[in-house]
Amino acid sequence: MNAPDSRLVVYYSDQVVGSNHASVESLFHRHLHRHVPVLVVYYDRQAERTAWLGERRVVIPYRRRGRMLEELSTLFPLSTIACVIVRNIFPVCRNALRHRPRYGFKVFFHYSFPHTYRHYFAQPGFGLAKARKWLNWRVRHYLQLRLLACTDGILAISERLPAMLGLPKGLPVLPIHSGVDFSTLPAPAAYPIHAQPRRFLYVGTMDEQRRMDVVLQGFDLLERADWHLDIHTAQETFSRQLVGNVMSRHQARVTVHPAIPRDALYEVMRGYPIALCLIPPNALYQVSSPLKLMEYYAMGVPVVMSLLPECLNLFGPDRCGWFARFAPADIRRALEEALDTPPATCHAMGRTGREIVMHARNYATMAERLAGFLFGGAPPA
Repeated sequence: MNAPDSRLVVYYSDQVVGSNHASVESLFHRHLHRHVPVLVVYYDRQAERTAWLGERRVVIPYRRRGRMLEELSTLFPLSTIACVIVRNIFPVCRNALRHRPRYGFKVFFHYSFPHTYRHYFAQPGFGLAKARKWLNWRVRHYLQLRLLACTDGILAISERLPAMLGLPKGLPVLPIHSGVDFSTLPAPAAYPIHAQPRRFLYVGTMDEQRRMDVVLQGFDLLERADWHLDIHTAQETFSRQLVGNVMSRHQARVTVHPAIPRDALYEVMRGYPIALCLIPPNALYQVSSPLKLMEYYAMGVPVVMSLLPECLNLFGPDRCGWFARFAPADIRRALEEALDTPPATCHAMGRTGREIVMHARNYATMAERLAGFLFGGAPPA
């Protein structure tokens, strides 16, 4: 393959080859490229050398990602780079900053999730192990903040992340929320879904941090049988055990399915009248932008959701969903409200939510704003 176009954006994705990550493939590889040439870098634990993966994609060996710029220099001149964006991985960011004085490109850090903080937050209890995790996080976070202060700006998962992490003041920040590529979606359901029982859909992680035990307890409090819950997750064994341990009345009304690819998942979504985005409102998730929430609404499916800022800010004013505090009794109340909502009203709520996502979380328009942020309104010549 020939060297890439002049004044290139290099995006280190922190994704394995073939991961099909939503923002990596849609926002950066597809839509940002319409404004400025973009090269996406992936890693592979089995790869022996850095190589082209086809048009505008490169794979580097996992063990060499801390030397990304040296690896890329074996494929094309680094003088063609206008901007390097690093997603989440600080050693790669440090490597880019090391080469910036020589080649003059900009360096941005894409903070899509506070992983370092999560390592501390996920440690249970309050004992010595928790104290060690806290100390480790504070030391690493101090060093990371010093590194971030040297960058040209931050792409943050939400407006709330910079304050939560204490990011350097005065550093340019652009929120890059979870979004949707409407050009890849099938059409949503054209008519209200009247089928009985009413089916709820949950797609995503089932682990201790998500506290799905609280959600299942809410379902188990229902005094009615006109519903069914379908769970699509990669954690099938854990999920089935959780259903068995938590639910005493309604186990038979919950089915756990394996995770399926995103394109097929959209077809699944369009067949449901109601979806779930019930996430504990802790410090970790208060700064998040739930991807599945956007995808549900993009497919016209209204959602029973938590009182998280992202949920309230987007869908609260138009009342196109049902909100619940993260407690079993309040979740049960919201589920009752959803079940009592007529199918035609559910359909209209989903359509309203779809319009909101199309306006506020559309990767096509987000890419335009991103290009302006990176290059001050005009891509480099």
